[in-house]
Amino acid sequence: NLSLTGVTAEDKTYDGTTNATVNTSAANISGVIGGDNVSLSGLVSAKFNNSSVGSNKPVAVVFSLGGEDADNYNLVDPTGLSANITASTAAKGACPSRLCTGKLTARARERLMKVFFPE
Repeated sequence: NLSLTGVTAEDKTYDGTTNATVNTSAANISGVIGGDNVSLSGLVSAKFNNSSVGSNKPVAVVFSLGGEDADNYNLVDPTGLSANITASTAAKGACPSRLCTGKLTARARERLMKVFFPE
């Protein structure tokens, strides 16, 4: 098993999605046997646990490996990542507080978002 360190989740402004952004500029893979060609080939998924505004919200990530020897390894994705979702400027002025703080069901929040922010 390979471990990946040096990955951090980035804060974002509320946008109604669970999509997260991660920073891999300091990423490091450990456990590769000398001479094997294995690298981090990309981010498959990065998601907050829910789309509500909050601090230190868990972020789950899935990465993929590349290189000619990648099939010989299993990457253990980093855990314990977290970041903040802050209320958007528009949401602070236009949303009822329960909508912006996530105290409504996802379906109710979706309906209200369409009223306040029609497409």
